[in-house]
Amino acid sequence: MRQATRAFYTLDRELRLLSASPATFALWGRPPQELIGRELVDSFPWIAGSEIVEAFHAALRGFRPVRLQTRSQVLDTLVEVEIYPVREGLQVSFLPVRSV
Repeated sequence: MRQATRAFYTLDRELRLLSASPATFALWGRPPQELIGRELVDSFPWIAGSEIVEAFHAALRGFRPVRLQTRSQVLDTLVEVEIYPVREGLQVSFLPVRSV
């Protein structure tokens, strides 16, 4: 059985994508040139006001890690998400949750 790969990306304080792992682009089904430098809500408008965007803002406000399990509106599946505030913004990792 193949182990799922955790995907990573970095956002600035305005939630613009700064960098991402190849796994992130593969899961999102979009090439880097379409996403780097753009706000996530511009690239994926349906996430505006979502639980994940609220978690991004909570991590930035409190400068504390946030962990949650939520339904990804981009992947249309449940994901485990870890959000870490860093100097430039946020480092985010996520892993699709597979049912057994």
